[in-house]
Amino acid sequence: MSLSRSPRFIVLLVFVTVLGPLAMQMFLPALPAIQKDFATTAGTAQLALTLAMVAMGVATLVFGPVSDRFGRKPVLLAGIAFYIVGSIVVAVSETVPLLLVGRVVQAGGASAGIVLARAMARDVFGFAQSIRVVSYLTMAMVVAPTLAPAIGGVVADSLGWRAAFWIMCAVGAVALVGVALGLAETNPARAPGGWRGLVEGCRRLVVSRRYLGYSLLSTASFCVFFSFLAAAPYLMAEVLHRPARDYGFWFMPVAGIFIFGTWLSTRFLDRFGADRLIRFGTFATFGIVAAVVPLYLLLPLSPALLFLPAVAFSLAQGFVIPNCQASAINVEPRYAGAGSGLVGFIGMAASAVVAQIVAELADGTVWPMAWFGLGAGAVGVLLLPLIRKAPDAAPASDPG
Repeated sequence: MSLSRSPRFIVLLVFVTVLGPLAMQMFLPALPAIQKDFATTAGTAQLALTLAMVAMGVATLVFGPVSDRFGRKPVLLAGIAFYIVGSIVVAVSETVPLLLVGRVVQAGGASAGIVLARAMARDVFGFAQSIRVVSYLTMAMVVAPTLAPAIGGVVADSLGWRAAFWIMCAVGAVALVGVALGLAETNPARAPGGWRGLVEGCRRLVVSRRYLGYSLLSTASFCVFFSFLAAAPYLMAEVLHRPARDYGFWFMPVAGIFIFGTWLSTRFLDRFGADRLIRFGTFATFGIVAAVVPLYLLLPLSPALLFLPAVAFSLAQGFVIPNCQASAINVEPRYAGAGSGLVGFIGMAASAVVAQIVAELADGTVWPMAWFGLGAGAVGVLLLPLIRKAPDAAPASDPG
């Protein structure tokens, strides 16, 4: 299918994709308020993010392969329904355990949109065009969070943090109706061999050096970002004493420059290829994080010092994450759902661990964030040989 002939299809993919980042980002400015409302610690409140990330990662392992077996549309509808139910549970929760259960259900359901949108793009567009479509979906994953923290901060300050989850519930209801009425099945040819075939497909993915290379490079880039994401709300609120809305507004350029980097990557794709763009972005991310460490030593903490380095490495990550994800999915096109799910799981699980550790080590300084970000950036550089020298590095061909 030509990209120019499928605007409605792409719009629907975009809409279901943004459910995940909306669930992750819209409530972040309210984390300090949640901590105070439930009279708990920063680490416990951080579990609302960390467990949601783990749930999102684990659910991708389920939604992706199951959609290879039973089709994309019914699995996507089920995921959106879970997202709506989870949002309601959080909105009415009166205890921390109930809030965390709701977050797990909400985030797990939201992952269906992320993983299945990528797989559906591969179903419809094939290898070359799917890289561009996944880049567009990645941009969409950032467009919503560009606005969501600002909206979430205003909502938390004026209406309370629970109102944000009622808004998410309404967005989920719109997505459910849109998919039910406007989205056709894209995977009529189920994965061969039934459940045994799915197991074989997953085995082929996890032993592929090329697939693991792309997946782990994407994960390292995510860990740099989530080390920042775990620390920034608390540094703004507890150290710099800024209101929740300030975090949202400062976060907007971080997301905006990532969108620009992703768009720029699509402009250079034909000329340089995905692998070169990934290498450039990985080296640039590490270089930026390394360069800012001396600034943390020399300058007092301020919103600019906290957010401007994130703006810089977000530009570089626009070259890494979408190209890694699209390239990973194309390693085994027959198992696009499983491939999309596994790359999502690896990224979310590792990012959740990093985010929780950074939150637990919070000491009122930037150093937990800085050292974990620097470490993740260095790991990314060390992983580059996996795609440079991979024996199975030939591009995946389209079936038929």
